[in-house]
Amino acid sequence: MYLALYPDAAHTAAIHNAIASHTLDSYHLTVIHSLSVLPASLARGVVALKPFDVPVLGFERMGAPLIPVQALRLAATPELREIRAQAEASMRAAGIMWSRQWPFSPHITLLRSRRPIIWQPMKSITFNRMEWRQ
Repeated sequence: MYLALYPDAAHTAAIHNAIASHTLDSYHLTVIHSLSVLPASLARGVVALKPFDVPVLGFERMGAPLIPVQALRLAATPELREIRAQAEASMRAAGIMWSRQWPFSPHITLLRSRRPIIWQPMKSITFNRMEWRQ
């Protein structure tokens, strides 16, 4: 289970158009992750947020060397840190432990490929929705 933050429609379209040959089902920032099953108390569907911007720091390669993940690295803004703290509190209240093997590293996964991405990313991304997902 995880808490996903979704970019607004304009930024989602910009990402999709830039890497259309390698699209994922959804572009999102994972705020927090757990191997637990999503409890009904957190499963509320997509929730609208007051839109906020997060600066894009650049591209990042992550994961296994054979099939690395290409991602947009994002700044850990006060808004993201607050959402992360609220997510931790929600999971703690539900008796769920979150994954601790990776520190909070805001990013949006673009594709799984060793081939580099040739694209000038936008300077910031606006997020306006979130959802607890399984």
